[in-house]
Amino acid sequence: MLEEETEQDVAYATGHLLGRRVVHYWTPSHSPASALEHPLGLEEGERAWDTYLLYPPGTRWEDEVPEPSYYMHVAKSLPDDRRLNGKKLAAEVGKLLGAD
Repeated sequence: MLEEETEQDVAYATGHLLGRRVVHYWTPSHSPASALEHPLGLEEGERAWDTYLLYPPGTRWEDEVPEPSYYMHVAKSLPDDRRLNGKKLAAEVGKLLGAD
């Protein structure tokens, strides 16, 4: 999130990742990004913006946010080997979809 993004900004932001299995969310608050602090092991108050989470098919989000099977991030207090790398992320997506 940058400054005062609005719901109208969603179309542009979500146009980069498309597909029937891709789900995008927008809220006017920071609650989804804050909810991911614990499952990712982020420092308190560090929100999961610019963070890519992968879940195997059939994963259900219930009362607690599930831990992702894989993730990558941009400039977070998380391991450097999980910094965003498009080729690595695509390979992990392929594994989850059975397209090794």
